[in-house]
Amino acid sequence: MKQNGNFKMLFAATLAFAGIAMFGPLQAQEVKQGEAKVFKIKGSAQFSVPGGTLAPLRDRARLKPGTTIVTGTDSTVDLFLGVNGPILHLGPATTVSLDVLTFSGSGDDAIIETKINLEDGEVFGSVHKIAATSKYEVKTPTGVAGIRGTNYHHKTRKNAAGKWETRYECFDGVIVVADVGPDNGAVQSVVLNSAQGFTYLQGVFNLTDAEVNAFEQLISELIELALELFGPIDFPVGIGPIIVHISPIREH
Repeated sequence: MKQNGNFKMLFAATLAFAGIAMFGPLQAQEVKQGEAKVFKIKGSAQFSVPGGTLAPLRDRARLKPGTTIVTGTDSTVDLFLGVNGPILHLGPATTVSLDVLTFSGSGDDAIIETKINLEDGEVFGSVHKIAATSKYEVKTPTGVAGIRGTNYHHKTRKNAAGKWETRYECFDGVIVVADVGPDNGAVQSVVLNSAQGFTYLQGVFNLTDAEVNAFEQLISELIELALELFGPIDFPVGIGPIIVHISPIREH
């Protein structure tokens, strides 16, 4: 993510599990690289790998971490991330980098790390609930969202003054947002629950039933298609509620 002004986000996560009082030591596990599988393209899109140039994106392509995807005007791309997702939907005129897709271990000791860089445009995602040691983050030009077991939509665009503004939406679950707004102001940290959204200038607001229903229909269709193409996903974890706290700290 290109930093908007002289600040740096640092994160601290506090996680609580229902009915679990203590954890055993985690054993070292081999870290494996995940991938994104393209399973639906509407219109046209391009991709590039680090140090490479843009090339046409094809259906059924398998994309490694570090890949950047650019969708055309009125075009969309749907990605299957497996245990790192499972679903990521890229809207029209969107630029996204798949910065980190890794996983290791199994059961309660599984560690899954997903970092998505939304450079411009919008993404819809459906994220399976992950364990305390795992993370799923979406960076934007103005901030970051920490996600765990959540259905979400984030959109970032430049306004008429040429400054970035980001809208974060949580359709189900919990999202923690840290954002500095279009003028690189004081960091606002908010927790979004189901059917809530946030922008720096507007604050927290409620999503309409129509917005929630439209999202649910989109994700339901994509998950059904992904299951048809790739089969069921063997997620390595299946745990109770998690509370996440992200603390953004300015860099002086």
